[in-house]
Amino acid sequence: MSEEKEQHRFVIRGGIYMTVEGYRRHMGYSTTQAIRTALKQGRIVGAVKIGSTWIIPRDAVIIDTSITHGGYRELRRIKEEYRKRTEEALAAKEAKQYNRSR
Repeated sequence: MSEEKEQHRFVIRGGIYMTVEGYRRHMGYSTTQAIRTALKQGRIVGAVKIGSTWIIPRDAVIIDTSITHGGYRELRRIKEEYRKRTEEALAAKEAKQYNRSR
């Protein structure tokens, strides 16, 4: 293993931990921004902050908090119906004005 990779890994209590930069390389992220955001939100289980440095378990996964149950389907349907009714009302108004001008 190269010295560069070694400096981002630690063995603590039998587990392999990494710095944010090491975890970024290990997981294939292009920047550390998403990882740091997940750390601040507590979405990486097992991550610990020591001083100003985060250490993350090598096998840790970022918890996805996006909505996957479809809770907004009804809201989308209501918005789409409103948009259609608005378009129909505008078309009817334009047709009425066109008929008056004739």
